[in-house]
Amino acid sequence: MISVAKFNQLRMRQGRAGRAAHFIREWRRHRRLTQQGLAEQIGITRSYLSMIETGARPFRPEIVAAATAALGCTPEELIEGGPAKPDDILALWSHLTEAERADGLVALKAMFGRE
Repeated sequence: MISVAKFNQLRMRQGRAGRAAHFIREWRRHRRLTQQGLAEQIGITRSYLSMIETGARPFRPEIVAAATAALGCTPEELIEGGPAKPDDILALWSHLTEAERADGLVALKAMFGRE
C-alpha cells in the first residue's frame, strides 16, 4: 500500500478540477494494456479507470498501490512522470545507486568543465 505521506504528496499536485495529476494512461499504454485489462488487475471497472485517466474521478491510495503493482512502476513514477525511454538520462539516473550517482556527477562535471 502507498504510504500516507506519498498519497498526501499526490493530493498536493492537484489540477484545476481538484483531481490529482498522474500518468496512469501513459503507463497503461507503455505496458500495452487495455483499460479493461488494467481495470481487472486493479480490481475496478473499466469505466471507473476511464474516469480516473481523464481526471473525472480521484484515485485512492489502494488504487495507486494496485496500479503501481500492475504497471511495474513506483508511486513516484506514476505520480511524477510517464515511462521514460530506456536510454533517457533520467531513466538511467533513477536506477543508479547513491555511489553510482556520486561517480556520475564527478564524470559529468569533468565532461562539462564544471567543478
